Amino acid sequence: MKKIMLLLALSCLVSTNAYAVSPYISAKAKMVFSENTVRVKSANKKYSIDNNVVGANFAAGLQQSFSAGNWRTEIEYAKNANAEQKRNGHNNIAKAQAFFLNTYFDFDINQPVMPYVGGGIGLGRAQFITPEYKKTHNDFAYNLGAGVAYNFNDNLAFDLGYRYVRYLDYSDAHTNSVSGDGKATFKSQAHEILAGLRYNFGEF
Repeated sequence: MKKIMLLLALSCLVSTNAYAVSPYISAKAKMVFSENTVRVKSANKKYSIDNNVVGANFAAGLQQSFSAGNWRTEIEYAKNANAEQKRNGHNNIAKAQAFFLNTYFDFDINQPVMPYVGGGIGLGRAQFITPEYKKTHNDFAYNLGAGVAYNFNDNLAFDLGYRYVRYLDYSDAHTNSVSGDGKATFKSQAHEILAGLRYNFGEF
């Protein structure tokens, strides 16, 4: 998977038959269907912190035009609201955010609407708070998605899309007074529906 995502990110460097390059910025709000789990093997416990939350993504990138559409490459910051679930009198919390290097291809169908596909790789950061843990860790993160953009004019577009994001998948050997010696596994992933605006500054 890592090799596939690296090739996806590097593909934006191909410049054959390119017509123009222009910078852009984007801001998106999102509905996040988050799935977060903590498994403590030695204590035979599993904490599921699955919750629907909101979030926001901000990005800056470059767009390169081709005869069949546009390549876009961007740096993105993604932040989700806290996912919380109360069980047995305890409030279990999961927090997730990430920095991504994304690349997309917009298909030119000779309409104001342009469908696109893409994905990205980056650094995810998640924090889990349970009765046994308060754990923060950074890990390899990736996303894959698709969507459609409606171009109001040459500069402004409305973007609607879906993507799957894996923020973290991490195992930690530990010694804990409650669960004893063993291993805990932390996983944070999400299905996201995003909507927002993209502003293109034009050719340079």
